Amino acid sequence: MKAINLIRIGLCAAVVLAGVACSKGANEAQNPAALAPSVSAATGVLTFPAKDVIMTVNGEPVDRALVLSYANERGFDLTDPAQLKIATDYVAELLAIAQAARLDSYSTSPEYALNQLKVAASVYVKHLASTPAFTDAEVQANFEGQIAATGGVQLHVQQIIVNQVLAAQTVQAALASGKPFSAVMAELRGTPGVLDAKDLGWITVLSLPEALRAPTLALAPGSYTPTPISLGSASHFLNVIETKPLTAPNFADVKEGMRKAMEETRAERSIDKINAQSKVELR
Repeated sequence: MKAINLIRIGLCAAVVLAGVACSKGANEAQNPAALAPSVSAATGVLTFPAKDVIMTVNGEPVDRALVLSYANERGFDLTDPAQLKIATDYVAELLAIAQAARLDSYSTSPEYALNQLKVAASVYVKHLASTPAFTDAEVQANFEGQIAATGGVQLHVQQIIVNQVLAAQTVQAALASGKPFSAVMAELRGTPGVLDAKDLGWITVLSLPEALRAPTLALAPGSYTPTPISLGSASHFLNVIETKPLTAPNFADVKEGMRKAMEETRAERSIDKINAQSKVELR
């Protein structure tokens, strides 16, 4: 019973976000007869076809795979009837509430449609990010590639970013006069055309945009880029104060974090591809 209550708390939180009220009683939510007297093709909500029916909820058949998917997601032991029952009850409750929502006039509102759109997009992006799963070997190869890309060093870097030709010329002239990079930063910080001027501290080049990495690694300690490096609409001046050998982290300590980062990168690329292929016509 405690497990069911915990599930209900999580379910209610999700339902409240979608604008549907949760009932207090478990039986009421799992059998909302007053709200969903019958389910037809028009009011059914499942898109997954029911071939191996494990139950029906207000007449709508539910495939066993749908329940097992939730059980797997929660890490349940599928050989344990009690845990399988929890999964079945959860899916039944979720479906009953979704059916009730479909029969409510709220389901035709733009707010409801927007929430459905957000959930569908979020779930699909999560799928794109994690499928197929990155193997440990792939994650380790990425780890080793990133370590190699650092050049094996950490650098103490200062940076001035400008977005106007006159500002870039002012920075160049000040540096050419022999002024220390830090003095030029302090003098020009906040002036027109100077977007940023700050000490980045100890970094690896991986924290810089890719176009800036090789030029920064090429700088000897105590030297700066004599001409700005263009990146989009901005130009960057970089100064390397000093360097030190990089102490690489243990792969086991960063493996899961790297896997997550790889998934996020893949999701971003998938979204970019979808956007590039989309045809949007404003009316």
